[in-house]
Amino acid sequence: MKFDIKRLRKIIQEEHKKLISEQVDHEAIRDVVTSASKLLAAVESFKATAPPHVINALVPHADSLEKMLEDMLGNPGSYVQKAKPEPRKVSLRAVKD
Repeated sequence: MKFDIKRLRKIIQEEHKKLISEQVDHEAIRDVVTSASKLLAAVESFKATAPPHVINALVPHADSLEKMLEDMLGNPGSYVQKAKPEPRKVSLRAVKD
């Protein structure tokens, strides 16, 4: 049984290019940055205006939340779900000489 190796190589190269050149979802990244910056501003405003006993009770949680939000601002792409490429169906058939 023979099959067209050139066609198979071409399909593999096309799939490889798709994996290497992942599409970046700029709109989703913008949404992550916008949301994180708004929430970070709200947390900082809360810490500046809340009564001291409330701030002292929430400081451990607020600090970890601030760190996570700063990470979201610094690396928003890691918080965006990447689109999975659709698998391509490949079938091999015999080629007559």
